[in-house]
Amino acid sequence: MINIKKLPAVIPLPADISEEIKNGKQEETLDVNIQTVAVPKAIMSEPDMWMPQLFNKIEKAFAPKLGYENQNKLAITLPLIREIRGDYKSEKVMVSIIAVDVSPVIKEEAIYE
Repeated sequence: MINIKKLPAVIPLPADISEEIKNGKQEETLDVNIQTVAVPKAIMSEPDMWMPQLFNKIEKAFAPKLGYENQNKLAITLPLIREIRGDYKSEKVMVSIIAVDVSPVIKEEAIYE
């Protein structure tokens, strides 16, 4: 009979949470916003047709908090593109952008303000 030695299982630990968060002293969180537009496949190769609409939606979402000059306070992902799935056939794709207000990070790290 072969004796097989079992290795200990590796259990992923949760991300390290600082003591300030545990004690409730840290209150500021990052503001995340996701905006999506439906784009016809025919104009996907022409981003100047659909990107302004997407960036206007992001700008309007953060304007009440940051003002319209908010480009230095946002971190934005590249466009995330996926096909529309469902019961109907569509010649469109969904294009999404995730934007994060990083002004708390900028202030905490004293980057440029």
